[in-house]
Amino acid sequence: MADIIPTVLDGIQHIETCWAMPPSLPYAVYHDRTTRRGADLYNGITEHNITIELYAQKPAEDLEALIEQRLDYSKYVESGFGTLSAKQTAAYKGMVDVGVPGEEAYSLVQELQGLKAAEQRKTLRSADISGDGKSVVYYAMMASDDEMALMDALAGQNADMGEVTRVLMEMKDEARKEENKRSTVDILSGSSLTDGQKAEIFRSTGSDSLEEKLSVAEEYGISGGEWMEAEEGFAQEREEAEAKSLTQEIAEAVIRNMDGLDRQERAAMWQLQNKGWNWKSNPFDRKVGREIYDQQHAEDED
Repeated sequence: MADIIPTVLDGIQHIETCWAMPPSLPYAVYHDRTTRRGADLYNGITEHNITIELYAQKPAEDLEALIEQRLDYSKYVESGFGTLSAKQTAAYKGMVDVGVPGEEAYSLVQELQGLKAAEQRKTLRSADISGDGKSVVYYAMMASDDEMALMDALAGQNADMGEVTRVLMEMKDEARKEENKRSTVDILSGSSLTDGQKAEIFRSTGSDSLEEKLSVAEEYGISGGEWMEAEEGFAQEREEAEAKSLTQEIAEAVIRNMDGLDRQERAAMWQLQNKGWNWKSNPFDRKVGREIYDQQHAEDED
């Protein structure tokens, strides 16, 4: 047990029992009292009772907290990682695997313990560890099953998982707001992820109705990135026009100004914005508009 002392008192002048000539403050003195027991003529168990005395000019609460933290971590390691839950242990081991020092990893897991979800995200966001470290903590302790599947897919694309985690946490934080919420598209537009990765997040975190629209859009050759570009344009135009909802005129103007879309793709993009818009008003291609309109209303007729 005494071999943990160099770790626990690292950076603090220390000695066992006493100093012949005490150094400058602060310093520590530790006492290791051992008890041996077992069968006759065989000491099978050695117990250590270690006392650490910290000497300082004034109360050193920061050093006391550091020593206590290191003692807790040492006990955790010696217990075979048995003092944390399965999720906490996964977070700890994951951080260590990506280069976070064990003591820092343990401290963060302990700090997150017992916090509500929003406070956990706030604490993780401000933690002084790598993006990869934050990603494994979020995955192990905070992510939903759907988010875990999304993170697995993006990791397979060699995405910046620290950035993925930042985006997912920001989306959750915005969802909790009652007003002045940033849209998913707005959050993703400021991300350094690739367009394809942004589109995958946009799609996987959207509603069922959005998934249905995107599936139809893909049939007409519209990518997730192009859909997001249109969404961003709609938001900007609505803000400038102080429009409470997306109008047919705003949708037409934005879609018409987009590069890379042919006439049928523009028609599909326009028609998919609102199930109630009459296909006869489609400014790009009425035939495509009617196809999508009929498809959207087929269940209504049944």
